[in-house]
Amino acid sequence: MTTLLEIQRDGEQRLGIFTLTTDYEIIYALMDHAAITPDALQKLTRLSSTALFARLKRLHHDGVIAGEAHPSDKRSRFYRLSGDMRRLIMNQHKGYMDLVHRRVSDAEPIGQKLGMYRSYIQKGAAVNHLTADFQILLYLYLKSGLSNLDISQVVDVSITKFHTSLVKLASMGLIEFDRDPSDGRSKLYRLAALSIGVLDDLHAGVFEWLKRQAPLPGDKPQV
Repeated sequence: MTTLLEIQRDGEQRLGIFTLTTDYEIIYALMDHAAITPDALQKLTRLSSTALFARLKRLHHDGVIAGEAHPSDKRSRFYRLSGDMRRLIMNQHKGYMDLVHRRVSDAEPIGQKLGMYRSYIQKGAAVNHLTADFQILLYLYLKSGLSNLDISQVVDVSITKFHTSLVKLASMGLIEFDRDPSDGRSKLYRLAALSIGVLDDLHAGVFEWLKRQAPLPGDKPQV
């Protein structure tokens, strides 16, 4: 079965950008493993051994992951997501996918809707979440025709990094823009056809992944 990280990796390769922060690479890998050793985990991420151990130490300290002794190798450990973190990630994904199901029309107020999206796109608890590049693509997937000001107010990076990402995505042909008819100095951005196709497939993959997940203890039954 396709893992959550594999679904995201396919999207990254097709778009030509990183979508997950290195913290979230670890978390996505752990979403499909009850427990995993650092060596196995490193093979799933783009981190060096030193960088991986530094992040594991911090995530363990913050209660995001838990560690336990390896039963047959005292030099190694198993790591897993904490129950609270797994539940938060599942709820975050379910909430975001609900937004995808009911993507807004252009007639609805932009500011209010972007604020609602932000709670699902901006960050996970205690960890950095998505790259600036991918945050921009997701906002434009949910709401086309946004100005750079609209997007800059919700993307969780510095204004310099935001503008760098915006220029990069446009130069790669992942986003397009038109001049705002009400303000010739402003641009209104939308996704290019390639990006829409990749994100459609990525979301379909995540929908299927969510359907396969068993409910966690304490979860309310789906109705």
